[in-house]
Amino acid sequence: MRHLFLCVSVLASFASPALAGSLSEQPVSMPAPYRPMSSASGLSDFKNKPQPRPLAHRWGFGLDTIPGASVNPLSGSLVSQPNAIAIRWWATDKLGLDLLAAANISSLNGTTGGSSSSNPGGQTVGVGFGVKYNLTEPSHDLLAHIVAKGSYGTAEQTGGTTRLSTTALFVGAGFEAFVPGWDWLSLEGSAGLTVSSQDLEPTNGGTGAAQSTSNVSLGGNGFSPVNLSIHVYF
Repeated sequence: MRHLFLCVSVLASFASPALAGSLSEQPVSMPAPYRPMSSASGLSDFKNKPQPRPLAHRWGFGLDTIPGASVNPLSGSLVSQPNAIAIRWWATDKLGLDLLAAANISSLNGTTGGSSSSNPGGQTVGVGFGVKYNLTEPSHDLLAHIVAKGSYGTAEQTGGTTRLSTTALFVGAGFEAFVPGWDWLSLEGSAGLTVSSQDLEPTNGGTGAAQSTSNVSLGGNGFSPVNLSIHVYF
């Protein structure tokens, strides 16, 4: 019995260093430190993102421009002269449709350079149709879009012997800026490429020959570099 106990003790003394070495060679994995999720940063990122402006099925009413529908347009102006009433309907948040109409009968007298001169009025009629597509929204109150418009306008001076008819197609880029805090009021501008055709016809017994001209210009809807319009939404 004493010999058996001695044998067991000897075996245990040899096995203990080997077992300790094998245990020390195994890597000890430490638990990762606890890091609580920060919901405040995610909420802040969500708040900082511009929220899309809901436009679908909204109606707007404002002023716009139809080329050729003014008897006495402002010459040399960088901004086109508004001469039409515009009705807008947003089919979706991205796509808007415009219907434009212009009509004017006037008789004006004025002075030029301090001397009296007659500035006859006339009659104008114009119709137009436009499509607007929102490309992006840099902010909640600012939209960037592509604009396409087609229009037809006529102008005839009172007592004159000719009538000028203008057919125009405009394609360009623009913006629409809403007044902060007033979601019902916006100001917009656009500029692009205008293709137009003008016909000059004799009227009221005029004997002149009819003339036609066509041109391509870089400008707004009124043949000016910038076209501005204003809309009220309801």
